[in-house]
Amino acid sequence: GAEKFAEALKVNQSLRVLYLKGNSIGAYGAEKIAEALKVNQCLKEIDLSENNIGNDGIRRIAEALEVNNFLTMINLGKNNIGPNGTWALKKHPSLERIYLNSNYISTGGSQKLAEALKFNRVLKLIDLSSNIIRDYGAERLAAALKVNQRLESIYFACNSIRAYGARMLADALKVNRFLKTIDLRCNNIGDIGAGELAQALKVNQSLQVVLLMNNDISDDGATELAAALKAGHSLQKIKSIFQDFVLTSNHIRGDHAEMLIGRMRQSIQKIDLACNHVSIDGALKLAEAICFNHRAGFGIEKRQEIDLRYNKIDHNGRKKVENFLKMFNATEDCQIKILT
Repeated sequence: GAEKFAEALKVNQSLRVLYLKGNSIGAYGAEKIAEALKVNQCLKEIDLSENNIGNDGIRRIAEALEVNNFLTMINLGKNNIGPNGTWALKKHPSLERIYLNSNYISTGGSQKLAEALKFNRVLKLIDLSSNIIRDYGAERLAAALKVNQRLESIYFACNSIRAYGARMLADALKVNRFLKTIDLRCNNIGDIGAGELAQALKVNQSLQVVLLMNNDISDDGATELAAALKAGHSLQKIKSIFQDFVLTSNHIRGDHAEMLIGRMRQSIQKIDLACNHVSIDGALKLAEAICFNHRAGFGIEKRQEIDLRYNKIDHNGRKKVENFLKMFNATEDCQIKILT
């Protein structure tokens, strides 16, 4: 099957996107697709995820990427590439997005990718989720982020990164002026790691999305992050600087949630506190703090969403919050919504 697709690709002049996900084409199929990519001049995106390409297959694909000047996205997730296969992806003149999630890259492969990222001037997004990168790998990739001037989004979800790795990434964020999104979901950075990131947020002027759900962050870490958002930007620079504040599935309680919101002086459009330990009292305090920020003119968006689903808020509590915000929105011409 892959061989026939490859032959067609060699002569096709109209296809822009090709999805071959989950077809078990293996190394042989990857080799045939690679031969086609060397001559095809119209394909922009290709999804080769879940095909068991392996080391040999990725080497062939990499050879094609070195000479293909048209492809802008490739998905190689779940292909058993391993740490050695990552070195083959060093050169790709046109690729802007590459997905390498779930490939057993580990710390060794992270080093190879880091060296490639230091000199890459094209790539905008790289997904390294679920690759057993750990702290050592995060440290190596952080070194690359200090010098890379093109990457806008990097995904580190589910990589067993702890406080030390978070500190290394935070150091990189203090000097990186280009990254807009960093995904650290489902790691274990804890309050110490959250504190390190908070220090970076005080000086970073480019980040718009930070994903920190499932990181063993409690009230202390969340409060430090919120305080950093307050201190990090002057009122003249806060508009659209930081859009999403995501702390789902941590250990934040209602009595500190009020402080968290109260310390924010940002144009944040969505605050995600789902799956924590916020009670009805905490939800009401959150609502009051948000409304206070609006009245005080602290740059909070008129249209804002707070996600408190799967906390300790019953039906009566939801009604209280809804009624409180209904009155405030009507008098202040706002659209604040709390999901409970």
